[in-house]
Amino acid sequence: MMTRSKWTAEQALKMQTILGELCDLCHLPKAEEEPHPMNQRLMISHNVLQVIFDILATETDANFSENSAEIASVLRKAVKLLRALTLHYDDVQTQVFNNLDNLLKVRMVEPELALALKEVFANNQELCLKVLPKQILKIVYLVSECQERAPEFLELLSAIVKVEGTGLALKRNQTLVMKYVMQNYSRVAYILEQCSAKDRMEVLNGNRGVDHCQYLISFIDLLATCAEGENRYIESLCQTILSAEEILNILNDPNVENHLKKPFLRYFFYAYMKSASVSGETRSLDILHDNVTGQIWDLIDHISRELLGLAYWIRDDAEKDTVYFMSEKPFPKIMRLHDTCTLCSSLVAEDETKPLKLNLENAVVKMREDDFRGHSSLHYVFDAVLPFLQAFAQRFYELDEDKDYQREKEIFDRMTASAVEFCAQLSAIVVEPRILTQMVSCLSSIIKKSSHPPTLMESVVENIGKGVKLQDTVAQMKSGNKEYYENEIVLNTKLKTLAVNASLLWGGHNTVRAQLKFSSDREYTQVGSDEALPLDEEFQSHVRCLVNMASRHPEQRYKLANQLVNGLRICATSIASNAASNSREVKLRQEQERLTIRILQILRAFMHNEERKLPEDWEVRTSEFRVKKGLRTIADIQNTLNGFGIVKHALPHLASNSSLVAKEVLSLLGMMLFHANEKVQESMLYYFLHTKEEVFFYAVRNRLQLSTANIKERRLLISQQKARELEAKGQAENLRATMTLGVKALEQIRQYQIEQKIEQASSDLTRRVSLSQIQSRNRKRKRPTSSAQPPQQAGPSGASTGSGAKNSAKSKKKVAFANGTSAEGGRGGRAAADTRELLVDDAEEFEDPAAAQQQQQSGSPEETISMKDDGYIALVLKVLASICDGQHFGLQNYLREQPDNIKSFNIVAEVSQFINVAYSNINADTIDLLIQLFSTVNEFCAGNQENRSTVYDNKIIDYINFILRTADFDNCEPEQVVELRQTIANLVISLIEENSAEAIVIAREVKDTLDKKALYRVMTECYEAQQSSKKSTGFNRLVEEDKELREAVYSVGFSFYTILARLYDIDPTIAKKELQITELQQKAFKFFKKNSMTIEILKNDNLQKIHFRVKNKNVLREELKEKLKWNVDRTSPSTKVRDFMDWTKAILKDIQYQKKVLSNPFTILLTRFWLIWNHCATLTAVILNILMLIGIESSDTPTTLKPHPWIPALEVNETARWKDDYPNLHLWMDSFSLLLMVLSFIILLAFFVANHPQLPNVRGLFERLRRMRQKKTEDEEEFSDTDSDGDKLSVSLFSIPTLYYIIFFFSALAGTFYRPYFFAFHLLNIVNNNQLLQGVIQAVTMNGLSLIWVSVLGIAIMYLFSVIAFAQFRHAFPGPNNLMFCRDLHQCFISVLRFGLIGDLFDNLVPEDAAGEKRSFDSFLPVAIFHIAFFILITTVGLNIIFGIIVDTFSELRNMKWTAEVDMRDNCFICSRNSYDFEHHGMGFDYHVRQEHNMWAYIFFFIHLEDTARNDYTSLDLHVYKLLAEEKYDFFPLNRALCLSAKDEDSTDSKIDELLHYVKNLVSHQKKEEAERKRWVELNRQRKWQRRVMGGAGVPGHNRESSCEDEDNFLSIPRVASYRQLNQEAKDRQATSSRNSEDDYKLTMSKEDLIQGPAAPVVEEAAAEQHLGFLDEYDEDGEPRRRPEQPAAPRNEDQP
Repeated sequence: MMTRSKWTAEQALKMQTILGELCDLCHLPKAEEEPHPMNQRLMISHNVLQVIFDILATETDANFSENSAEIASVLRKAVKLLRALTLHYDDVQTQVFNNLDNLLKVRMVEPELALALKEVFANNQELCLKVLPKQILKIVYLVSECQERAPEFLELLSAIVKVEGTGLALKRNQTLVMKYVMQNYSRVAYILEQCSAKDRMEVLNGNRGVDHCQYLISFIDLLATCAEGENRYIESLCQTILSAEEILNILNDPNVENHLKKPFLRYFFYAYMKSASVSGETRSLDILHDNVTGQIWDLIDHISRELLGLAYWIRDDAEKDTVYFMSEKPFPKIMRLHDTCTLCSSLVAEDETKPLKLNLENAVVKMREDDFRGHSSLHYVFDAVLPFLQAFAQRFYELDEDKDYQREKEIFDRMTASAVEFCAQLSAIVVEPRILTQMVSCLSSIIKKSSHPPTLMESVVENIGKGVKLQDTVAQMKSGNKEYYENEIVLNTKLKTLAVNASLLWGGHNTVRAQLKFSSDREYTQVGSDEALPLDEEFQSHVRCLVNMASRHPEQRYKLANQLVNGLRICATSIASNAASNSREVKLRQEQERLTIRILQILRAFMHNEERKLPEDWEVRTSEFRVKKGLRTIADIQNTLNGFGIVKHALPHLASNSSLVAKEVLSLLGMMLFHANEKVQESMLYYFLHTKEEVFFYAVRNRLQLSTANIKERRLLISQQKARELEAKGQAENLRATMTLGVKALEQIRQYQIEQKIEQASSDLTRRVSLSQIQSRNRKRKRPTSSAQPPQQAGPSGASTGSGAKNSAKSKKKVAFANGTSAEGGRGGRAAADTRELLVDDAEEFEDPAAAQQQQQSGSPEETISMKDDGYIALVLKVLASICDGQHFGLQNYLREQPDNIKSFNIVAEVSQFINVAYSNINADTIDLLIQLFSTVNEFCAGNQENRSTVYDNKIIDYINFILRTADFDNCEPEQVVELRQTIANLVISLIEENSAEAIVIAREVKDTLDKKALYRVMTECYEAQQSSKKSTGFNRLVEEDKELREAVYSVGFSFYTILARLYDIDPTIAKKELQITELQQKAFKFFKKNSMTIEILKNDNLQKIHFRVKNKNVLREELKEKLKWNVDRTSPSTKVRDFMDWTKAILKDIQYQKKVLSNPFTILLTRFWLIWNHCATLTAVILNILMLIGIESSDTPTTLKPHPWIPALEVNETARWKDDYPNLHLWMDSFSLLLMVLSFIILLAFFVANHPQLPNVRGLFERLRRMRQKKTEDEEEFSDTDSDGDKLSVSLFSIPTLYYIIFFFSALAGTFYRPYFFAFHLLNIVNNNQLLQGVIQAVTMNGLSLIWVSVLGIAIMYLFSVIAFAQFRHAFPGPNNLMFCRDLHQCFISVLRFGLIGDLFDNLVPEDAAGEKRSFDSFLPVAIFHIAFFILITTVGLNIIFGIIVDTFSELRNMKWTAEVDMRDNCFICSRNSYDFEHHGMGFDYHVRQEHNMWAYIFFFIHLEDTARNDYTSLDLHVYKLLAEEKYDFFPLNRALCLSAKDEDSTDSKIDELLHYVKNLVSHQKKEEAERKRWVELNRQRKWQRRVMGGAGVPGHNRESSCEDEDNFLSIPRVASYRQLNQEAKDRQATSSRNSEDDYKLTMSKEDLIQGPAAPVVEEAAAEQHLGFLDEYDEDGEPRRRPEQPAAPRNEDQP
């Protein structure tokens, strides 16, 4: 309550007391730097941290507050308690980091606040990487504002820049700090900017105050820290800030204390000596000035004297001061009491709130001055001098023999001797392995370059571990506290175990059966993952109460979900409008965030619960009814929530400050997009286009950038640590080659370090294990180990693995509790005992010394540097992939570019560039992220050419080549490596699979840049893994044992074969140009080629080639192939394709059923040996009938064909018996009859298993009857006919085959137990599986309906004749003597039917003699008419019709077979092109139909689509899948083939030219015809005019009749002749005329026709010159044309 009100002096004092007591409880007694984890956790549980935040958030003004001193004291105590709580407590450090922005606003206690925040970032790599640039800038502002009043902020920046745990600098933070420091240089570096070198020297000497001195050395230390890591930019800045001369002057000044020299020597070391510009093994000091070189030798001489003085000081006072040298904590820059260094614990000051001054005369101290200086000098030597000397000896000290360097040699040798003496004295008492290692390494380097012998180091080696073995005082203190708190530790352990068990019991098993009460053993959720859901009954009850289980309609069933969606909208509005300013508002915001998270989880659980109910392998079983129903249910939920507007209300939450809310939003979006829901995708696209919302893209881009920066930093850290390890290994190699003593010393130090870690771990009280960590560990422990590495050995002691495991098992404490899952994992243990064993000791990794030593020896960078996924980037990538799932073209383009937004984000390019960050360092932490990256990029590229170009432009192939060339991946499971290669293969296939004009360009570029050798290598590795034997080891042995891994490796090999095959399609000369393929690689390629097929399809009018894997070619049975091949309709290409698809649907359904059949060994035995069972049954039936022929004879006395006594038989009187000549024949008969009965039962069972006869579809029958009653157009009739065909392979329960096999079995049963005569029926089985006999039967049954109706008509006609016979001729029937009965109509009809068909009716049906009268013609005539009519209608016409139908059927079958044979021989089934088209193009017709357009390959491709998950479809696969779903078969390449593409292009050009030629000829011909027609018209007009004008009518001998006849001939105008007639006429004219072609159009007249008159010369002249224009004044009849002003003259009817 006091934290929320103004404080009085009394309240402030009380708060100080409380906060002080709480602070004392946070650390162990007598060890302020060692936290008390249990007390810390109790305080956090009681919300102490939030109280501290409230205190620090108090708005006060130190200038105007009356109680400013009391307020400052309270704030100081609160900050001190905050620092104590954050000590080694990651969770509290994270919470403090989340409130960093508010804490940086605290005033009055800046120094203490800086130290508290420094503890937050100390040893916390994650927080150092998460710190934002604006937060670093804020701290720099505080530095510039406070300056010497709070130099601790400089130490805070140093902690942010350099991770103390690993000792590695973060390059990003280095750059940011230096950037902001230089921007504020005048205020931050005032001590350098405003002071001269002399003034700074005064500051270091303590003459200007301790604050300025502390600020100076803190600032120099920060710059030195920023210069680490060989950053040239920062090094150049540092060299500009401080010159080497000034630094060396300070280092050589004896008045400056050694501990103040340390940052300057580090500065000189990183900025000048270990600079990036200094490369190579050795560099001379010529890179520096000559005067600087002299100063360096002065410095070395000074260091030599210091080392010798320290050695004497240690030797003289070692027994008393050994405790001083046991500290791991660095010596403080300026000594304070709150810097509780063990070496400085005896310091006492007058004022505890003020730090000790450097001037020791003004302080009351218990430590002697030489002790203080000696201790500070030790830190100076360890942290700065030793690294400096080692680098100087290795890189710079190289004397030229031609020059005189006597002084330098003496100085170096003297320094070497001093260093050896110092290390010899110190090695006997120091206990820190890091210091010992550093001493040995440094001595090895300088002795090697000196003139001293290597034996000089013997004293150091002998003193390591000499005398009484001292233990670390901190470890002793922990051990003592552990004994003191032993009961508390045991109780805490039990409570922790109880909490875990209670949580697991409350949550229940992580199975669908336990959580959803549904019969499934699937895991409900992945505990610890980004998409984990709560495991407890309360959560499931919340989900169930929002679902109306009584309603079937999704809208009504999930109606209450609309309220949750509205809750999302309200939460988004309230969070956006309210800014948290105090703890109450912060608490309110946190509650709203928790509510939002729970709403999002419940909404996701609606779909997640239904998805978990699906089978484990549902993706490859989508054709099953159960899976279809489940997917439809999920889609209904998705569509219902989408209708409530969940997309537009959930997406704004991505901008939330809470990462947990953003994570749940991403998880919900991923579930909404499950299985590529197109409606949700369209809704998202509509939301993006109409709201112009940039929140989603901004959030995605920011998370990508955040993860990019963090991964880069982690990668740099790992590279630095690897470089450090390589350097250490190089030094060890040099020592091993030159100095045996150095190697021996390092081995002693390493062994001692291992023992010390074991001791420290056994007394460690600070290890914390959260509930989630224990649950996650148990989940990981249940996961089966799949590592291909050999088992680890026990250790150097030589103990076996078994003993080590036994000892380890003894050291672990286990607690058993009731919970449904076994600790050992697997499902088998659950039924044995519902118990789980939980480890309660978290220090198990150091309980076994051998394990500790092995971990120490094999410590890798990844063990110390975490590669944790920041920003839930894997979840973001998964959502992006789901957005584009199903190749949604609109969303794929919109992710690349948002043209309607103010700012466009190219998410495709951002994700592609992100691979550049993650690909180079693949380990167990990053491989899953890389898999998701390639999967997401694959979804971007599938079917989208623009995205392919974008991805390729971002150098995706370079990354792929690097990964494929990588042989080993650090600590990665084989399953992960296989999955990574599979996703890479899928991406490459998406880039190169299409043949369009734009896609082929990218495909060729990929072909040129992709490493084909790496492709062959990976494919060959997969082949070798498949061919591995029992003697295989490592990965191949693991593949041999794990079936799932074997199948995954098999798929990877086929994927890489597909890539190579596609590359060969693009450029068949690759192998000749670039590759040298080995024999093993050729075998691998042929192996995968043998088990794959290719087809050609049509997409967007472009021919595409698809390579795909065929898992099992035996699923397509030979009998099915024969049925399809001979029964498919080959009327036209389109009809053939459509009927082929009908057959394919039936075959796919049959294959799906056969898969179920083949899953059982018993059913496999039945179906695989179907032919054998039939042939055995037929052979057995033949044997039985032969035995019957041999052994059965007639008997005069009734007898019994008695079977064997042990077979039950029915007593039946027979007139046949077994011959006495064969007494044992009936025994053989019994044996074979039993065998036939068994075989008949097997055949019947196999028939039912293989064909699964179904009951007739009553609904379909009624639908067919309804259609038959309705009138239909031709199209409707055709459509209904195609629909009525149904499944071409389905077998009805009442079909003839079903009836036949049932009779077959019961005949065997009757023959065995009743009479052997039934065995004769089994001889009909020779028809089965005999194509020739089946064809004969088919000739009768094919048109069976026609035969039946003709037979019915014949029977009706015969019934009519029987009625006539009964009415008129029943007395003519002979009667019982001739078996012709006609006493009633029934007998008469039977008699006529029997004798009429056989032919005896005419001989027996004769008129009888009347009473006393003879037979007469009158009585014979009606009978004769009856006979003749019956013979014509029945015997002649009726029977011949039946025979004709049968003969026609034979002919039709023969024609169908002939047509099919011709079509198969001469035409391609797929493209319908003739065989001669392929003889001169491609590789021939046979190769085309077998390899390129194999009809069976298309069926196998459809099987491949059925067996492949929809998410794994390529763009071509999805194209075919969508067309198949719509029953459109446009993808078949009718009349087209890739091998004929060039020919078709050439033929197209030639056809165009030929068509143009024809058009020109046609135009020319039309012109000629028109000219000929005009010529005839003019000719007739001329001749008529001649007759009228020239007076032809009055010529003697020229009578009128002949004139009229000639006139009629001349006046006849011919019609347009055909082209052939005109050509013939032209040839005739050319043959008969000797004139030129132009004379053909001149007028020629015979002498008889041309009567000379007065105008004859004029006419001849005009005709010769073809000047016939005057004829225009006359019409066609030769009459002058009438003019408008002159009326037409009356015409004489007699005038012709």
